[in-house]
Formats: sequence, C-alpha cells, structure tokens
Amino acid sequence: MLRRVRVEGAAAAHAARAFGFSRPAFYQAARSFQSDGIAGLLPAKRGPKGGHKLSDDVLDWVRSKLESDPSQSTQALADMVLDEFGVEVHPRSIARAIARYEKKNALTSSKPSIAPCPLDAAARYEQLRAGALDGSWPQHMGLAALLQAGMRAWLEHIARPPRPPARPRATPRPGGLEALVTDLVLASALSGARG
Repeated sequence: MLRRVRVEGAAAAHAARAFGFSRPAFYQAARSFQSDGIAGLLPAKRGPKGGHKLSDDVLDWVRSKLESDPSQSTQALADMVLDEFGVEVHPRSIARAIARYEKKNALTSSKPSIAPCPLDAAARYEQLRAGALDGSWPQHMGLAALLQAGMRAWLEHIARPPRPPARPRATPRPGGLEALVTDLVLASALSGARG
C-alpha cells in the first residue's frame, strides 16, 4: 500500500481502499514506516506497556528494599509502598514486576539482542520483490525466510552478517581396516577377471 503511493504515485485514499484500509490507517502506517522503516510496520503489542501504579521510581524503591532484606513478603512491600508513595498496589503486581525485571536482566546479560533493522532494508526488499516478480531474484536474499516465516524472519536474516563461503572438504583417505577391505575387494575382482 505504501509502495503503491510512494513508488507508483497512486492516491493515498485509492491505495488504502485497494488494500482494505482506511485513509487514516494509511497515514498511520506511513508515519510508522517513516520513523522505523519496515520494522515499524510489524505488529506490536497493544495496550499499556507497563503498570501505571508501579512507576520506575516505585520499582527502584521496591528493589532497594528487597536488596536490603530479601526475606520481605510482597504483602509487606505493598504496605510499605502505600505508606511511602500513597499508591495501593496488589502484592501479586509487585511479584510480577520483580519477575519481569529479573527475566529482562537475565535475558540481556546472557543473550545478545536482535540486530537492528538495516538502513537499506527497504531498498533490499524492493530488489527482492523485483527479482521475485520477474523470476530472477539473487540467491541469499532471504526469499525463503520471507515466504516461510514472514517479514520479521526476513529482517532478522538480512541483519545477520554474511557467512563466509564453505571450504571444500578433503576426501578421506582410507586407512587401517578400510584399506584392507579395499585391497581384498580389488584382489578378488582381479582374480575373478583372470580366472
């Protein structure tokens, strides 16, 4: 839809209607594409992204209390948050926030993050699209990833550094038992051909 407007020069309302979107949805997609590239068009989690009562300040304070006394219950922490900040928070909300924090820190320390979307992703997509339409797409452009797993997999594919070409394997030389069996087979074949 965005391509039809940007590259082919179609009117935004016509392109949106052709793809089953409203005109405001087109402009929202255009803003997302302008700010984040192709990655901005991928679906994202809707709704609030965090607890509105458990702000960063409150969570930092709760974590400091837990560091000083790890044996404190979440009910005790909820009571202290009410006294300190005047915010009534359910103990289970505190437990979930702490678990999210620990999980996030464990993931960021042990596993590298996904590489950011390359700046030339739109140009590479256009090259892949043009090649797919005329049947001459270059190899290793990630067409299989795009077709089988979608846009996110393709973006991850093109963000990875290219692999070096595979080195040819040397043919193994027979030795030991293999050499003995080979000699016996050849000897029996030669003796059968003479006799």
